[in-house]
Amino acid sequence: MRLPGVLSNREWEVLHQLAVGKSNKEIAGVLSIAVGTVQNHLHSIYEKLGVSSRTEAIAWHHQWVIEQILIEYEIRKADRDLVQWLGSAG
Repeated sequence: MRLPGVLSNREWEVLHQLAVGKSNKEIAGVLSIAVGTVQNHLHSIYEKLGVSSRTEAIAWHHQWVIEQILIEYEIRKADRDLVQWLGSAG
C-alpha cells in the first residue's frame, strides 16, 4: 500500500466520494467540477495508488481508513498506559 501523501487534496476528495459510492457524475456535482475532470483525477489516483479499477481504489481507501483507526487506537492506548505508569511511579 502506498503512502497517502502522494495524492493531492482534490484527489483525496474524489477518492472519498468514490469510496462512499458516488458515480463520476455525482462526484462532479458534489465537488463542482466537470465529469472529465473527475475522470482525470481518477486516472491519476489509480496510477498513484497502483490500482487499476474503481473497486481496487475503494478497497485501498477502506484499508487506509481501517489502518488510521487502528493507529489512533494504539496511540490512545499508549497514552492511557503512560498515564497509569506515571501515576504508579509516584
